[in-house]
Amino acid sequence: MIKRLLRILLVLLLLPIAYALVALLLGLVPLNRSGITGGDQTIHLTTNGVHLQLILAREDLSPALLDGLPLRPDTRHVGFGWGDADFYLNTPEWADLTVKRAVVAAFLPSRTLVHVQRHRATGNDWIAVPVDDDQIAALNAFLLESFQRDEAGAKVLLPEAGYTAHDDFLRGTGRYTALRTCNTWVNDGLRRAGLPASLWTPFDFAVLRWYR
Repeated sequence: MIKRLLRILLVLLLLPIAYALVALLLGLVPLNRSGITGGDQTIHLTTNGVHLQLILAREDLSPALLDGLPLRPDTRHVGFGWGDADFYLNTPEWADLTVKRAVVAAFLPSRTLVHVQRHRATGNDWIAVPVDDDQIAALNAFLLESFQRDEAGAKVLLPEAGYTAHDDFLRGTGRYTALRTCNTWVNDGLRRAGLPASLWTPFDFAVLRWYR
């Protein structure tokens, strides 16, 4: 019994180590290295140290993507994130993280939300990425398919669920897993638009390495 318990403990210890090593290796594999074409439009990337945010200018959002977004007249840029619903709603700060919530988010497929943040001006820590019309269109399509729709075809807003007066949460599509995280979502969006991306990564720095 002791030997079995030790084997189980060893596997539990090795799993996150193996996960991190694979993520680091695949994060070094580049895709679309020539994807920055010097287009006349600009998107931005930013991170809070853990979660990436993909930011587009309001005028670059398609009518379909704009429809149902909780924007305001002074909104100039819109930031998009995607992630685990329970983690988003109940862990606004790292101090709120519990072991149970971390385990569920990491190992069990879970419902997702799209985090929409309204910006009135460009942030000092944002990374500017020049893009062309085709890349903007691809990003719009990627973002649009990330929103869950109700029976009437409208985006589903969670009332009063945002952290501040400048952000909101809407129901997302897909399931959050250890293989499909908030940062792999951003990485996938960049890849879909033909922009530099990693083969696969759950880490923000592995995405930003191609733009810094």
